[in-house]
Order: sequence, then C-alpha cells, then structure tokens
Amino acid sequence: MEASGQRSKKRPLVLAPILVVLTLAFASCASGPSGRGTAVTNIGTVSGQLELVGGPSPGARDVPGFVVFNPIRQTGQAEAVGRNTTSQGTFTVTLLPGSYRVHGYSPKYKVDGQEPACNAANIVIVKPRSVVNGINVVCSVK
Repeated sequence: MEASGQRSKKRPLVLAPILVVLTLAFASCASGPSGRGTAVTNIGTVSGQLELVGGPSPGARDVPGFVVFNPIRQTGQAEAVGRNTTSQGTFTVTLLPGSYRVHGYSPKYKVDGQEPACNAANIVIVKPRSVVNGINVVCSVK
C-alpha cells in the first residue's frame, strides 16, 4: 500500500510543469497587437480601400499598395502600424484604441517618378472593440 501512496505524491510534481507551461501559453495569447500584454478585447478593427481618384475615366480606381497608421493620441499604440493591401487595394488592420493619421503608397501612383503619400480625408479614431469600415485612402490624380 505504501507504493501506491508514493506514486500519488509524485503525480502533483509531474503536473506542476505542465500547468506552468499552459499558464504561460494562455498569457501570451492575451497580448494585444503590440505584444505588450494589452488584453485582446481592447483592440479595434479598421478596414478600407486604397484608391486613385480623379484623372481620366473611370474616376476612382482601386489600387494595390501599402497603408500606414500613425498614432496621434493613443492609449497603448506607440509605433506606426503598416499593412500591405490586397491586389484590389483593400486592407484590414487591428489597432489599439487611439487616433491615427492614415497614409498609403501605391506603385501605380507616381509623380515625377516618385511614390508620394496618399491620404485618408479624416483622422481615424479607434475605440475598444470597435469596427471602423469605409476608410478611403486617396491618391489624387490630376
């Protein structure tokens, strides 16, 4: 009977490292987009379109490229966040709450051989657990 008693005393020691690993894995999943331990529930989602506007018909044209969200006032996002768009110019990004200026660049938009910045008309405000759709980042063609 002592042998079975000794086994049951050793089992908690075997399970302890497993519980530590599971706890650490769970904690790492709860970090926000910046990886600084912000709860996932605090993030917001922003989606929109990078487009050429003006010039010859058809007027507005969706273009592929890259968008950058630069924080102005934030509660956690200290650095700019950049994302590639799809080939049709759409993008979706998760951000910490705050206010952002949004710029974009496209290889299909050049002025004097350079890729100038395209801009969203307004500052984007992200609130916890919010979804902001319809952000148009416009490259003005003359």
